[in-house]
Amino acid sequence: MPSGFTTSGNQILSAAGSPFIARGLEVYDLSNSNWQNNLAQDAKVGNLTNQEFEAAHSFWNANIIRIQLAQDNLMAPNGSQYLTEIQGLVSMANNNGLAVILSDQTEETSNEPAPTQESVQFWQQIASSFSKNPSVIFDLFNEWRVPTTDLGSEQLTWQLWKNGGTDPGTSKTYVGMQQLANTVRGTGSTNLILAQGIGAGGVLDQVLSYQLAGSNIAYGVHPYFNQSEATNPTQIWDDRFGLASQKVPVMADEWGEYQSSKAECFPGAPQLVPQLLSYLASHKIGLVGWALFPGILIRGWSWTTPTQFDQTTYTCGNSIPFPNMSPEAQGAGGALQAYFTSGSTR
Repeated sequence: MPSGFTTSGNQILSAAGSPFIARGLEVYDLSNSNWQNNLAQDAKVGNLTNQEFEAAHSFWNANIIRIQLAQDNLMAPNGSQYLTEIQGLVSMANNNGLAVILSDQTEETSNEPAPTQESVQFWQQIASSFSKNPSVIFDLFNEWRVPTTDLGSEQLTWQLWKNGGTDPGTSKTYVGMQQLANTVRGTGSTNLILAQGIGAGGVLDQVLSYQLAGSNIAYGVHPYFNQSEATNPTQIWDDRFGLASQKVPVMADEWGEYQSSKAECFPGAPQLVPQLLSYLASHKIGLVGWALFPGILIRGWSWTTPTQFDQTTYTCGNSIPFPNMSPEAQGAGGALQAYFTSGSTR
């Protein structure tokens, strides 16, 4: 099981001192305020089980699992029960030879676009609970998304990202990523930290000017497709995160492509997915696929039946349900499984 992660130059290293390239899969149902009801439903279909994590390791050739969490759930009156569920999933992943990324997010609860004092409290508890587990990585805040239009410039956006402050568009005050990193280290934890960039985690173009102080810090990016990549994707990826990855450790700690009504559904995905995977491999950037869930990476609740690009057309739109239980669900699951198994990520 990979563990003992450290950084050196632009690399993430494992305890043995060899480069660690993430081959990851994401699971969720703890990130929603209805997490207890979700777990009850999961028990009926086999989600978040040992069988799922065993398949992640043996069939998908994953070496790490990313677990989506919600700070609001941990701060709730039943927060101790929530922490027990997290601990159980971490143990289950470790027992199947998988390292773990714990990610704090708010999209399905308060929807705060940036860290708050509640985020500080979240990391005080989580880092204290897992500081003795060297296989756990702390992903500070999922998809930081204060609009640059609120700040007036990208430079000011990055300053808010790092140091915190008030968003003039909403008059709300947010905590900086540096304070979250300091909070983790204040617990005595030396675990690897991931700090996603601005623009919902999609941009690391100025991160070299706003690096966080401290050791064992890497940077996360979510390279979801958008229309700008239709003509010159390599240049777009260079600008967004590729050039930064030559100087600092970068992990694509969430990405997926599947038929849906969401903005990341990209009609040209069957052609663009192989290009992205090749680009990540050439830059030695690890990848975490979102998510082991019907219609996204898998068809139905079968952990070993990935989605495919095997239809003549690939369409996006509101007519596609979520979850998509079609036995012909289209998505990047098969391409990702082949990529993890091929040796491209070694």
